[in-house]
Amino acid sequence: MAFKYDICFLTNFTSLLFLTVSFGNSLSLHRDGECIQDGCKCIFPNNKFIDISQKVPLTRIDIKGENNSAIIFHPCQNFIFGNKAEGNECFDGASICLLNTTNNNTKILGKAGTGVFSSLDSVSPIKVTYSSKLSSTETTLSLLCKSNLPETVEASKIEEKYNLVWSTSSNAACPLLLPGMETSLSTGSVLVIMLLFFSLLYFGGGMLALKFLRGAEGHEMIPNYDFWVDLPYLVRDGVLFALGGFNTPTSYDRI
Repeated sequence: MAFKYDICFLTNFTSLLFLTVSFGNSLSLHRDGECIQDGCKCIFPNNKFIDISQKVPLTRIDIKGENNSAIIFHPCQNFIFGNKAEGNECFDGASICLLNTTNNNTKILGKAGTGVFSSLDSVSPIKVTYSSKLSSTETTLSLLCKSNLPETVEASKIEEKYNLVWSTSSNAACPLLLPGMETSLSTGSVLVIMLLFFSLLYFGGGMLALKFLRGAEGHEMIPNYDFWVDLPYLVRDGVLFALGGFNTPTSYDRI
């Protein structure tokens, strides 16, 4: 019977450690709060950043649902398109350019360095919003971090708003630690270290105290041994109580 209880105790403790590590790792993958914009960089409070100023090929994207329109896109660099002519705004330089594929007229949707970064929360895609002074159009660039997948850029239009979705595994969408901060610990690492430290202090100190002060032997040296063994059953009762609408079941004793 004692061996059975020991296995139960080890299982409970291992499960607790696993849950803490998983939760900590999930936190370390997320961003921490709103970022501070620095040109084409966005720096987060946890010393991570994204940078859309990387050099990528000039990209032309057909707009979904539009037969004669396309967007020419470079994340953080103004480019000159075509020749100087009436109706070709992008000859003056643009980072996001709307192209009429029928007559080659262009419209500036955004210039490099004018985009404003924003994010709803720590896990939602980071968005960069561009507004054109020459028109009432607004363009939103959503940055999706996709590991081990081909890089893609998709474009769509809703009323007078254009939406670009850039899926990439690069630092343009996937936050990295700032240079020189590689040795700093993530939130997940701190949680795991704290759990291990306090577990060692609790169990190690408790075992020594019970052994030398009370003469405990074997599993009796484990602090609050009965609680740890009963923990799965307490959790089960709590779940059943919650699923039952927090109503205490009627028993013969109450009647």
